[in-house]
Amino acid sequence: MKENERKSGTKEDLIDPLVLNEDQRAFFKSATRITEDDALELHVSQIRDKGYLTFPYPCISSYNFLSFRASNHPLYLRTLALKDRENAIFLDQACCFGTDIRKAVSDGWPSSQVVGSDLRPEF
Repeated sequence: MKENERKSGTKEDLIDPLVLNEDQRAFFKSATRITEDDALELHVSQIRDKGYLTFPYPCISSYNFLSFRASNHPLYLRTLALKDRENAIFLDQACCFGTDIRKAVSDGWPSSQVVGSDLRPEF
């Protein structure tokens, strides 16, 4: 069976530990309004577990969906500067849970001008 044909994962697959750096912790505390570290880690782990059981992407089981791929890119600040252009859209394909979109909105991109798309509509 091919990877894209797998329908769901199992809890036994979820062995990677959650490690949040300070930037991630601050961002997700702000985004979720969860202020306690233990509660935030539980919340993130539950989201990971539910997502992985929906479809077992390796980036979900390893918590890679928490990384800020777009904002860590060297051109991110130049991209953010485009938000003031007429009809500018921030597009994230294969967005999974939308972490990069949420970060862009947090950094000033208008939420009405973002589009996220994933192969799996559940995400």
